[in-house]
Amino acid sequence: MQPFWTTRAFRNGIWVLLILTIVFMAKQVEFLFYPIGIFFATVLTPFLFAGILFYLTAGLVDWLELKFKRRSLAILAILLLLLLLTVVFVLTLGPLITRQLLALLDTFPRFAEEIRKLHKHYKWSEVVIIGQDRSANLLKEGLGLDVERVVNRNLRHAEEEEVLRRAFEA
Repeated sequence: MQPFWTTRAFRNGIWVLLILTIVFMAKQVEFLFYPIGIFFATVLTPFLFAGILFYLTAGLVDWLELKFKRRSLAILAILLLLLLLTVVFVLTLGPLITRQLLALLDTFPRFAEEIRKLHKHYKWSEVVIIGQDRSANLLKEGLGLDVERVVNRNLRHAEEEEVLRRAFEA
């Protein structure tokens, strides 16, 4: 019988522990790897996109090459088709996305008022603040909006509407 440290299961366990240790140590100095990750994400994304496009259009290029007798014409036809599809996509969905975003910003005072009511009723100060920070960061990074200015403006309008409603109800 052989010693346990020479068995295959023991060696595999050591490899797993070694990999987990390396991952743990890498998480401890994550700030060193963050810029490297950003660099690779920035550089590799176009190559990944190009590889996917190549994979999706390779058969079509071969088929069009048989029809046009020149590969360059087949590639040009596919590029023009992709450009046309992109333009149609942007022209059809662009206004829809814009309308949806503006509708969201218009209804934001109602959402803020509901959150304020929940905050007063349940005293959810920490939950609301955490959610508000995450939403603000998402909107600021994704849309480039100055969320604080938009929220304050919408809250001010909501408060003015509430004052006017109370004045006319009385």
